[in-house]
Amino acid sequence: MDKILDMLIAEYRSETAGKILRTALKMFAVATPAAVRMRDLAKEAKVNLAAVNYHFKTKDALYIEVAKLIVRLFQIQYEPYVNRFEEIKVSRNAEDAIELIKDVLASRIRCESKYNKYSRYIVLILMREELCNGAPFDMFLKKLFIPRTKITAELIDIATNGRISGEKARIAAKILLGQTHLFNSARTGVKIDLNWKTFGEKEAEKVREINSEFVDKILR
Repeated sequence: MDKILDMLIAEYRSETAGKILRTALKMFAVATPAAVRMRDLAKEAKVNLAAVNYHFKTKDALYIEVAKLIVRLFQIQYEPYVNRFEEIKVSRNAEDAIELIKDVLASRIRCESKYNKYSRYIVLILMREELCNGAPFDMFLKKLFIPRTKITAELIDIATNGRISGEKARIAAKILLGQTHLFNSARTGVKIDLNWKTFGEKEAEKVREINSEFVDKILR
């Protein structure tokens, strides 16, 4: 995820704008947009306040730009899975559908590491928008949440040969996606519950394995 983020920010208007955007992603995650002061953001980004105002005009505009960055990041990250989904829609192969569901869910279970330090901030922003429905909510809903659920539901329909379809498939999709979301949104609680000191690759792989068994039992 961080590699995609770095690529998108590198393609941005300027190096200064990229620094502001990266800092805004972190600050809007750990505090509500209302609580973030542009002066503090400029200081954290090591740029002057005039540069922030020049590139983004207002705090609301900057927050929307962060939301657009998140949407684009996920669209790029999930493009290979969407391509596989389009092939499965044609083939209607149940086993391929199950494997794709497992791969998508596995990709959502991210361990703590220096390589995905921004994923936590992204999860926090998405989670807050789901709960509070701020300015970017409609964008996340239409471009991320609904398409993700729809694709997963269609895969569940194919995987079960229609045994779980329609509204039931959409509910099942929400359940599966929600279970993996838990390991990113409630990370501290998960570690305490399981008596883990960290949530590294070893722990993440344990979750992926159990999740894979869970999918097999439901859909096969």
